[in-house]
Amino acid sequence: MPVSFKVIDNRTSISKKIKELEQKLDNFRRYFLEEMAHSLITLSPADTGNYIQSHRIAYGTVGGTTTSIGKKRYKDAAKGMFAPAAEAQLLSDIAALPTDGAMTSIKFTNIADYADKVEYTGWQYTGPYRTYTITRNNANIHVESAAAKAGLK
Repeated sequence: MPVSFKVIDNRTSISKKIKELEQKLDNFRRYFLEEMAHSLITLSPADTGNYIQSHRIAYGTVGGTTTSIGKKRYKDAAKGMFAPAAEAQLLSDIAALPTDGAMTSIKFTNIADYADKVEYTGWQYTGPYRTYTITRNNANIHVESAAAKAGLK
């Protein structure tokens, strides 16, 4: 006669530990993406608000473009005007991401029609901002911070 036992039983402490770890991992994922989003917003230029408001996060690549043509330039005041709403939108998009997908397919994208100039060559009178390059290069810092927030350290 076969012998068996239930590996994970809701009445055991092991089951509770697994659920706690799963919750910590879910929190880690969210905190990491939020840290990356905050970095992108902090490093973004905001003359018209178009670039800073054109960050997207999704599984895979996001289509479409936005333009700053015809938008008023605010210069120095623009960051304070546009950053809070832009970050709130990214955080809302992060919260809406399905949790069953692979982290390796999540992408931040800027859909401004001149995003490549902002990132790599400079735009008008400024040098390149390297918003995405810097954020990606600091990913390990964001991992450490997210792990601490999630209670994984």
